Amino acid sequence: MSPTTFLSLTPCRCVIFCVPTGVCVVIEDGFCVVVVEGVAKAIRRYEKLMTRRIDWSSTGGEDDDVGDERTDDGSGGKRNACVCVWSGTTAAPAFEGAFRFETFRSLVSARARFKDVGLAHFFDAAEGSVAAADEAAEAED
Repeated sequence: MSPTTFLSLTPCRCVIFCVPTGVCVVIEDGFCVVVVEGVAKAIRRYEKLMTRRIDWSSTGGEDDDVGDERTDDGSGGKRNACVCVWSGTTAAPAFEGAFRFETFRSLVSARARFKDVGLAHFFDAAEGSVAAADEAAEAED
């Protein structure tokens, strides 16, 4: 499982809905970027879910560790965490419709997806956050 970067947006216009809109972009052999848009209450709940309630260090299954070589934290060499990179307000939502999950094979194609909706700087911030976390983890070792 890849590290997850969490970005949240709160549009200024008053739209009442319970489920946030946005996108979760998964880059194969890379990291995930989650961008969530919605009203303040929905964003607070989603942020609590992503940062507090989900155990990102969990391996998922009980018998997954049989025969696997893992580090002390059980992550197989990669640190698995969710970090909120930015949370703030925007003038208008960037994603319309339901929350979507998208998978890309490369960083370039994932950045192009964010560029299409005018959020390339969000992808750059997420990529920089993951790079900084990797450097810090290597410095600890």
